[in-house]
Amino acid sequence: FWLSLYSLDIPVVSVIEGDCLAAGCIIALSSDYRIMSEGDSKIGISGTKVGIAPPLWVCKLMSQVIGISQADRAIQLGTLFSPKQALSICLIDQVVAQEECHHTALSVVDKFLSVDHLARSEIKQRFRGELISELKNQLDADRDDFIRVISSETTQTR
Repeated sequence: FWLSLYSLDIPVVSVIEGDCLAAGCIIALSSDYRIMSEGDSKIGISGTKVGIAPPLWVCKLMSQVIGISQADRAIQLGTLFSPKQALSICLIDQVVAQEECHHTALSVVDKFLSVDHLARSEIKQRFRGELISELKNQLDADRDDFIRVISSETTQTR
């Protein structure tokens, strides 16, 4: 699912109106634009706090969005970010009042759609293509590694 979402040639905008953890964060990271509502919600990949090291592709995806140094630290520590913190490291693109989220998302989609589809799709592929190819080749190994980690006695006892 994730790779299909990440590979779409149409604009993908995520609206985050509550906590966005683990798989929710991965979906948001796969988007072209992320809008988060103001408030006490958190976003991040916190698996290490319960003994689960995210697969390599999650690390690479987060690195592509927020940079290697920030992603490395955030994933190692299982950091969950407030909307303001997430915006400051470019994990999200915009923070708005909850009642403005959907209107803002529609405006962002309109901006993406105002650009020539073929040109925009080609640029998206140039930025994501190498990671997409690498991940397609790594799917089985990542799945097997993830199953090994979550099935381990250490993880299961937490």
